Amino acid sequence: MTTTMKKSSRVGITEVAKYCGQAPSTVSGVLNKRADCRVSEKTREKIMDAVAKLGYRPNLTARSLVSGKSNTLGMISTAQDIEPTTRIATAFEAEARKNGFMLLITFDPNDPEMEDKQINWLDDRRMDGLFLMPSETGDHLQLKSLMERKFPVVTLDGLGRLDVNCADVSVDYYEGGCMQAEHLLSLGRKRVCVANSVHSCWVVDQRIAGLQDTLLKAGAPKPLYMNLPFEARPIMDGPAGVHDFIRAFMLKNKDKMDAVVGTGDEVAMTVMGIAMNAGIRVPDEIAFAGCDGISFSANPFMPLTTIASPHEAIGQAAFKLLHTQIKRKNTVITPKMQLTFKPELVVRKSTVS
Repeated sequence: MTTTMKKSSRVGITEVAKYCGQAPSTVSGVLNKRADCRVSEKTREKIMDAVAKLGYRPNLTARSLVSGKSNTLGMISTAQDIEPTTRIATAFEAEARKNGFMLLITFDPNDPEMEDKQINWLDDRRMDGLFLMPSETGDHLQLKSLMERKFPVVTLDGLGRLDVNCADVSVDYYEGGCMQAEHLLSLGRKRVCVANSVHSCWVVDQRIAGLQDTLLKAGAPKPLYMNLPFEARPIMDGPAGVHDFIRAFMLKNKDKMDAVVGTGDEVAMTVMGIAMNAGIRVPDEIAFAGCDGISFSANPFMPLTTIASPHEAIGQAAFKLLHTQIKRKNTVITPKMQLTFKPELVVRKSTVS
């Protein structure tokens, strides 16, 4: 006889069994499709009908304790409002979903203490693996603890920030800076100004080092620097005072430069737009180049020359590296699990009219 009962906030196998008048072991056998569970089709239908009516969902936490797998991955990002990171994360998530994983995503404001808390939070939820961009500073104690346990971890730009061996995906940012300089030098542009809205960051530092080394090697003067306040991000719709600063800087120093390189496309496009509004002719008087290859860099008003990175390929590769560790267990990290992608120069009208 079927029992009538109210739905509870969490329906378990016991409630399903009571509702349809079957033993919990029988219900469990049907739901888990155990080979040794031999019941009639009528009983199977009765159980499945009870499951539908009560809204039963399996207890994945309990199941993961038994199987050792949750089919859940953790992701920690320090830059959720930046297109390159978003594209990498989207590609990673798409690959994870195709392979039966769901993501728990947290955002770390580049804070070492918060990174430790978020790793613990994700670990408590029995994630099967972790993909993260490590904080710029800190001891990374919890991250190192995971790695010591041989827990599956892949970092984004981690080799440049960590003092431990790790599976990693990154871009040759130094080479990207070299490519910017080589392109400008090929156009006869030697007096370069670097526009930067981040005081210190491993990625930006690499780009600037490549640019400056290449310029100095070619006999060009050391770049001029326009260091914007950090709170200028996002710079495009930032406070009016920042735009006033850029305008004043450009008008005061325009005779000292024939090119501006932004440490990101957003910075380069903002400075370029302000310069054009101030009457500076682009690229005739001053050429502009950025890096990252964000979508808006191809805008129809003044398409920006940029150094593009293969963001989708990076996200896909990160998942494959993590999935390999999950499948193999206790994976020894080798150089083959440390992938550095080549950037690409995309030439547009901001440097070549």
